[in-house]
Amino acid sequence: AAKADAMPAAKTPDTAAAKAAPVSDATKAQAVAAAEKLKAIKPVNEVCVVETDDDADASNYVMWKGQKVAFCCPGCVGTWNKWDDAKRTAAVARAVEISAARAK
Repeated sequence: AAKADAMPAAKTPDTAAAKAAPVSDATKAQAVAAAEKLKAIKPVNEVCVVETDDDADASNYVMWKGQKVAFCCPGCVGTWNKWDDAKRTAAVARAVEISAARAK
């Protein structure tokens, strides 16, 4: 016998609402092209913005104020995301300065 306090069965979502609209091949191609353009942009820094003793890895980056800012690892991207604009501005300036000094 079923218990009176049993949980009701979960409702299944409306199948029309649950289905995502298909993405066209042209849209996919545009997304791939945009991703390739972002990869091609050179970061403004060669050292990590958070851990300035570490080299930046261009695959760990954010676009900020029209610039590609690179980090040594995803954890530093997470730290960056918690900072306010003033701290970000100062950190980027410092990383750029250190990068330029290394290049000499």
